[in-house]
Amino acid sequence: MEFQSFVRYSALFCSIITLSACSSSGSDSAAVTTVNGSVFASHVDGASVTVKDTSGNTVAGPVTTDHQGFTVTIPNTDLASTLVFEANGGTFVDEATGTTTQAGPMKALAQAGSLSAANNSVHATPGSSIIHELITQHGMTMADAQAAFTTAFGYTPDHSIAPTDATGPEAGADTDELLAGLRAAAFSQLTNDLGLGAEQQFELLTALALDLSDHTLDGKAASGNVTVGNTVLPEDIQNLFATALLTVQNSADHKTGLNDAQIGTLPFATVI
Repeated sequence: MEFQSFVRYSALFCSIITLSACSSSGSDSAAVTTVNGSVFASHVDGASVTVKDTSGNTVAGPVTTDHQGFTVTIPNTDLASTLVFEANGGTFVDEATGTTTQAGPMKALAQAGSLSAANNSVHATPGSSIIHELITQHGMTMADAQAAFTTAFGYTPDHSIAPTDATGPEAGADTDELLAGLRAAAFSQLTNDLGLGAEQQFELLTALALDLSDHTLDGKAASGNVTVGNTVLPEDIQNLFATALLTVQNSADHKTGLNDAQIGTLPFATVI
């Protein structure tokens, strides 16, 4: 009888150990999704990219960008949340001046449930940084931020599209990638046209979001004139962006080969 009890307890003990081992193994191999992306103003090399939730908790990273971008693995349990891809530091070659320039903060916001194994690209651009600022600092919804941005700049940023440098496009880049690169270069040109230093582009992005926080890109916000350093954004800032894009398009350094029809209607505003 005692021997039979010993056998039963031994079998139970072995079962518990086995289940415990299986549980431990399962937790060690939590499923993740690999996300590829870039930080682009043009290509930013040496930026530190961290993925956070909307409460500021780190979900993944930091990882460092090179000329090909970055790769980061995110636990699948976090994909149901809105995620912020936050880049800091690094350098890029400013398209307007050709100078190697220190990059400032750039961000992209991936909505809850938008990332998966099939949709796993996030590229932080001037446009995505403005959208992020409108949502997180000025209380807009994603739909409102996108609508305001599209009215102001003539396109809707898409973080899944990988921009390619307008002055030296990657071989095989498609129209959307070429357009994304051209539009990023327009912000560099706009910075230069305003008499700002190339490194001030990132302050300008924050200022443009403040300007657009009242849904109108006109150099003013509810608080008054919008400035970058000592420079006051002019009332015709929307026209200046369109002009900057045309300047890039018509410059000798422009290599995307895009025509006017592919670029589409530019957002010129009437200023009275």
